[in-house]
Amino acid sequence: MKGKAKLRIFILGCLALLITGSSLAFWSGKIDHTNRLKADQMSAKIEEVFDPDSEARGTVPKSVSFQNDSSCAAFLRVAYAETWDSNGLLLNNQIDGKDVAVKHWLSGFGQDSDLWKDGGDGWFYYKKILQPGEKTDPVLESVTFPFPQTDASVAFPDINTSDNYAAASYQLYFRMELLQVSDSHATLNSEEVNEKASSTIFGKTATVSGDSVEWK
Repeated sequence: MKGKAKLRIFILGCLALLITGSSLAFWSGKIDHTNRLKADQMSAKIEEVFDPDSEARGTVPKSVSFQNDSSCAAFLRVAYAETWDSNGLLLNNQIDGKDVAVKHWLSGFGQDSDLWKDGGDGWFYYKKILQPGEKTDPVLESVTFPFPQTDASVAFPDINTSDNYAAASYQLYFRMELLQVSDSHATLNSEEVNEKASSTIFGKTATVSGDSVEWK
């Protein structure tokens, strides 16, 4: 029914991989694995707080953060994707370069900031070491939809002539990946190992300084 679109937000995971020969474990999604090299187990979760029965109308509260459930410290990168599904017809979230559903990011996510690096490859790289049991600050506060247009502070594109969006379901996907950090207490050449592993797996070179990470 027009104007009764349901808000659907999914968590997207994929298979876990084992990096042989480096004593590092690589994890993506929520799938545990058995590490035959006896390295630390990698596990993580995407923590979200929102009403799953929310309609895509007005401003919908939605909190998202990322937690390291592993027994070791890790590098983190996050990606997201979004679509509108109108009876099987997938619609882009942008019209004339403007978002239809406006995401209210927190913690500098979605751009270069003190905590996040836009890798230019669809991934956002966390600039801190994520310690065991630690989670990031929330990266999303809410999403605002143009049905009805009640928030004067948000400049919506002109979509009044399109009924497809008003009758569609909005889908926002998050994906996270963790890469184990080599500790200098266990590995003499930890700096080299971290740079080589991050370059090989993430395609970006991570340089560690204390708890901070520089991505190149």
